[in-house]
Amino acid sequence: MLKTITKSLKSSSLQATIHTTSCGSNNNSGSSNNNSGNNKKYQFYNGGAIKSNKYLISSIISPITARNLSNTNNTNAAASVILSASNVTNPSYRKPAWDKTNNITTAAIFEMSKDSYNNNALNQPNSSASIFYGEQAEQFEKENLNKINKLFDEFMEDLTERVDDLQLVLKQRELETRSIEIAKERYRKDLISATRRKQGSNLPPAKKVLLEWYAPLTKKIKEIQETINSTVENKKGISLENNHFLSSIPVRIASISAEKLAIITLHELLGHCLKDKVAVVSYVSLSIGDAIQAEINMEKLKKTKHFKSVVKNQLFYYNINKTSRLKLTDYVAWTKEESTQLGAYLIQQVIDIAKVPIFDKPTETTSAFIYKKINRGVKELGVIEPDQSLLKLIGVQHITQELLYPNHLPMLVKPNPWVNSTNGGYIALKNLIMRTRGSHLQAYVLKSSELTEMLEGINTLNETAWRINQKVYETVLKVWNAGGGLGELPSRFDDELPTQPETDDAQIISKWKRTVAKIKQHNRDLHSLRCDMTLKLKVAEDFKDFSFYFPHNVDFRGRAYPIPPHLNHLGADINRGLLTFDKGMPIGKRGIFWLKIHLANLYGKDKYSFDERLQFVDEHLNEIYDSADQPLEGNRWWLQSENPWQTLAACVELTECLRSEKPEEFISHLPIQMDGSCNGLQHYAALGRDCLGALHVNLLPTSKPMDVYVGVLEVVKKHIERDMKQGNRLAKLLHGNVYRSTIKQTVMTSVYGVTFVGAREQISKRLKEKKEIPEDDVNACAIYLATITLKSLGEVFSSAQKIMEWLNDCALLISSEDTPVTWITPLGLPVVQPYRSKQSKTIKTVMQHVVLSDSNDKLPVSKSRQKSAFPPNYVHSLDSTHMFMTASACKKENIEFASVHDSFWCNAGNVDQMNRIIREQFINLHSQPLLEELLNTFQKLYPTINFPALPKKGSLDLNRVKDAPYFFD
Repeated sequence: MLKTITKSLKSSSLQATIHTTSCGSNNNSGSSNNNSGNNKKYQFYNGGAIKSNKYLISSIISPITARNLSNTNNTNAAASVILSASNVTNPSYRKPAWDKTNNITTAAIFEMSKDSYNNNALNQPNSSASIFYGEQAEQFEKENLNKINKLFDEFMEDLTERVDDLQLVLKQRELETRSIEIAKERYRKDLISATRRKQGSNLPPAKKVLLEWYAPLTKKIKEIQETINSTVENKKGISLENNHFLSSIPVRIASISAEKLAIITLHELLGHCLKDKVAVVSYVSLSIGDAIQAEINMEKLKKTKHFKSVVKNQLFYYNINKTSRLKLTDYVAWTKEESTQLGAYLIQQVIDIAKVPIFDKPTETTSAFIYKKINRGVKELGVIEPDQSLLKLIGVQHITQELLYPNHLPMLVKPNPWVNSTNGGYIALKNLIMRTRGSHLQAYVLKSSELTEMLEGINTLNETAWRINQKVYETVLKVWNAGGGLGELPSRFDDELPTQPETDDAQIISKWKRTVAKIKQHNRDLHSLRCDMTLKLKVAEDFKDFSFYFPHNVDFRGRAYPIPPHLNHLGADINRGLLTFDKGMPIGKRGIFWLKIHLANLYGKDKYSFDERLQFVDEHLNEIYDSADQPLEGNRWWLQSENPWQTLAACVELTECLRSEKPEEFISHLPIQMDGSCNGLQHYAALGRDCLGALHVNLLPTSKPMDVYVGVLEVVKKHIERDMKQGNRLAKLLHGNVYRSTIKQTVMTSVYGVTFVGAREQISKRLKEKKEIPEDDVNACAIYLATITLKSLGEVFSSAQKIMEWLNDCALLISSEDTPVTWITPLGLPVVQPYRSKQSKTIKTVMQHVVLSDSNDKLPVSKSRQKSAFPPNYVHSLDSTHMFMTASACKKENIEFASVHDSFWCNAGNVDQMNRIIREQFINLHSQPLLEELLNTFQKLYPTINFPALPKKGSLDLNRVKDAPYFFD
């Protein structure tokens, strides 16, 4: 393993990339595929979100029945509608209450007609997109379909002959196949849109080709510009040989940077060729000239008050040049002949430079563009067309690009077990076990690693079956259909904008404008939240009658994440409230105890002792029953909770349990969560065998849970009192005005390497919120309080601070060798920190922002990020190791297990068993010489570096963790 990593560190691959984003309202490239699968482009429709394509699963699993709801245009009516809506039986997903048109099914919203799509799309005779998706696509799709069928056939061979299993596999096949189809159709729709707007060059396949030409074209234009500048006295130009279009260099080529000229020329030329296949040279030349003219005028407009008015309008070249003529005295106005002459000359430079591999002879190259003359009536026209090798090259890339971002949804059958870094999870959809953040080095060392123990843990997570909590889901729908705005559900009504005051008072008008801007921003935020909520509810609706699974993978530190993005247990409170285990088990007497503890924890009583938490629940049993029976019509006690939807789920579970004929035999499905107490500091305390730190983070037995924030606060207060006695003015201002909440964020983020500047900003925000310190003194008080807070942290967690400093020192030494910090987790997972100093260059034009950058592995490492990120990343690799060890041990004892990093979940009846396993595996992990092994790894990977000695350890007996009731609670 170490030899592989050492070799990889010395020779990693380079791959240049080019990223383009379009500016201007007319310039949506539609390239949603530049982003991750959960960051797509949405349109808001009737209070819900639809992707810019069809969605996925309504027609596969269960169509959604739409129902009518009374119309209302009054935003204040939302709350009153909730009660009436709550009386509707079996509420379903529907259009918002204020929409006056007839309700339609979500299937109609999310599913586009294939016929309408095909009539709209690809087979237009004058569009080169038909070449992209002709025989090549057909062959590719056949191969892909055969591959999918083979994968499913292999999967079905391992099943029994039960009909239910086979039906689910068939549905899963259709689910994944449709997911691929929709990814393809979404991409093709974006491609069509971009190509029609002459922006096909903005899509990734074309951008990759443009990068190959950008540097040599820029270099050649610079040489020409230098020639122009050195002979400026010759205003008519300088004769050149072998020029197909002109006999002289246009002097105007020197009026703008070579980088911008190259980008504009390449984008305009390739954009026209991809749209029209055969482009008239004079038209493309004029387009390039107009674009350059607009770029020059735009730079002049930026220096004037007219710039904002230009930006508000669509950024067409014509609009910019027209505005310049009206608003500028020194605007640039070329004749058509002059613009065409410049554009034609630049096209010639591209023709001379742009080469592509011959498609069936990749070792040979040919010109990417072909210039020729054709007869059109009595006229002879110069035209330019893309070579077939260029079109095929881009076409193949398009076909590949189509499949990069399918819609990942929960699975109806158990995911394939991960057997290595590339095989596992979905049956047909391609996934990797690690999100490598573009690091080829990380992917390489991962392939050659022994991951058996980690794979066992992640497969345990994959095998946990889930279902939708029906009672919570019905309540969510009632609130959503009535207008939202309760719990975490966003309001489905935009805030109304205030009318403009009828006054000439500048201050009043200014205040009104600020208010309008804030409300508009708030409405935009609401729009995003609605989109997100709609997707959650869509998945919940379509899977509500099925059990399902979440395939997982890990980040580069080993932390596990579900792959389906929209609805999973790592999400916010409403996600967790909507989900419950499919597998139930008799709750038992101790299970009832833990269900009550869980409910108290959700309500924010997690700092109470267990007896106090039980008392809290027992005192509120009537409210709990009311919440379960009448969540919206009753007292709504559950809505006052810190986690309202999870609290509602717990109220329902506890109510059904206690009302059952034999409560201890009640079959409970609700996951009970055991959370680590400031888990990062728990690992530091164990690493350093720090007795005092261990006490503060509940590694030792106590009668009630220790609050680490209160512990640090007490030390902070002592410093303030001491300084106040010595006459410190800031200490006097802060005395009695520092609370747990003031320092909580700083203490919490200390394990993640918070800097002094970060701590000062965190504390400054809290002081401003309290408004107990004079505004003029807030900054000085924040600096003083940040200083003593960090100092107090060092006193309470002295061992942790020394270990962090040691980790920082090691990372700095390693990164100073221009090498990323690399280590191997106790489960054998190699970790390569991906932080590099990005040497990107942005070329901004009117219509494009082009970012040129190299891929990660050849860029110099970022010393500051490698250093600051190493301590938290190392601890995260330990907490993920602890989680996987716990998961594997739970599986051996037949415990249904799920996790959210340092929060471990199981059925109520298994909590005592899981708690024992959590403590045993923590002790097993930290009984290993972790820091010694880390140092040994460093010394083998980086033999020329003299690393500092390890910090001394304390005397903590790890076995005492077994008796620590609040370690995970």
